[in-house]
Amino acid sequence: MNVTSHSPVVNSPATALTISQRRIWTGQMLEPDKPLYNMAMAFHIKGTIEASTFSTAFQRVIDDNDALRTIVLEHNGEPFQQIIDELRFDIELIDISASPLPDKTADKLLKERAQTQFVLDEQLFDSALLKLDQDRYIWFINQHHLICDAWSVSVLFEHLGTLYASRLAGESAPASGLVSFDA
Repeated sequence: MNVTSHSPVVNSPATALTISQRRIWTGQMLEPDKPLYNMAMAFHIKGTIEASTFSTAFQRVIDDNDALRTIVLEHNGEPFQQIIDELRFDIELIDISASPLPDKTADKLLKERAQTQFVLDEQLFDSALLKLDQDRYIWFINQHHLICDAWSVSVLFEHLGTLYASRLAGESAPASGLVSFDA
């Protein structure tokens, strides 16, 4: 994973897990060495991607999204969630365009990366941008189910697309409209 700042700034209060989160956490504790609750998705993108702009847009998504900055801690055996105020992440650009079989190479890399075991008190997501050729990319996002569901991934994808397009156009980023975890 690509966290660039590992000393989290936390000013938000710790909160209890929801009932659903508590069930997921319990299941993860029963199988601590297995990525049972990873929600890995690969979005195929046709067209040229400006990697630095994409990375900047993704950082803004992290800044706007409490869930991506949420970690799960334990105190006396009881789990609770905490939102990190600032989390810096450098999205990795993996250029496999020189591979004789970039699609097969991508499949292998994504399957391996989807098996990443998250450390619950450090970071609950991973992401990368794979370049298959000049105008074919895959955006990979893997999140622990403690912080996401299928609906939230589509919201995150849409928000990233809006931010990326506005940055390419040289426009200021629009307000996120995302609801805070602690709202």
